[in-house]
Amino acid sequence: MKISTLCTLPLVLAYAMGGLSLSAAAAPAFEVIERFDQSLYTQARQQVFDTAASWENFWKKHSTTPAPEVDFRQYQVLMVMAGERPTPGYGLCVGRIEETPEALKVHLQSTQPAGDQFLPQVNHYPGCVVKVPRQNKDILFVPLKEQVVTAYTSVPTRTLSQITNSLVLEPRKVIVRDALSYQQLWQLHHPNQSEAPPVNFDQEMVIAIFLGEQSKGGYTVNIDKVVENSQGIEVRYSVAEPKPDEMVIQILTAPTHWVAIRKTDVPVRFSGP
Repeated sequence: MKISTLCTLPLVLAYAMGGLSLSAAAAPAFEVIERFDQSLYTQARQQVFDTAASWENFWKKHSTTPAPEVDFRQYQVLMVMAGERPTPGYGLCVGRIEETPEALKVHLQSTQPAGDQFLPQVNHYPGCVVKVPRQNKDILFVPLKEQVVTAYTSVPTRTLSQITNSLVLEPRKVIVRDALSYQQLWQLHHPNQSEAPPVNFDQEMVIAIFLGEQSKGGYTVNIDKVVENSQGIEVRYSVAEPKPDEMVIQILTAPTHWVAIRKTDVPVRFSGP
């Protein structure tokens, strides 16, 4: 597989929504499997991975988290990185893929924070991971022609539950838009409390994050902010872990945070560690 770029990418970039997409020329579908805003690589780069070994080796140098699982018998992986950015809110991803007789052209898409946002001056290194069906063609990364500024508005939230002893023991991110699903999820989460907090599903919906079972206390998950832009809803959340020398309770825990927001049918994505 030959990998090439059509020109150098001095990228000034930001969060970009991606997902399953088909070009007008019946290009192969692609799927964004992970977005990130931190990397151990500090320079902009684009790379294609054809084998699990090369992918795992690269990921270990990029992040301390486990690599996303990919069946390389069926897929290839595209990794795009923006390089160093001065604040949160920048990102880079694949916008669309165009198929020609000779190659697949990967068109990148970027956004950057709106100019009126106050953001902490902390360096970020955004990018994303995309998988595509295996191809025998060359893959060309097409440079960005323009920046896309994504302004957003904050969405008010109302906490319904935030505890560390949920009975949902596997990590989950859940969006609930109807009363029956809400009651069923609540019974899984907290069966000893008969009444779930009231939610008007004509006007509201519920977002819940379950961190999964942890070996001891000191872990929490928090939905910090929910924002909306032209691409949908973004749920920004954080996870706190106990410090190595911190005294914590030595029992199994399962942190969770539930919030209610106004009801909407737009796409929802989660942004966290």
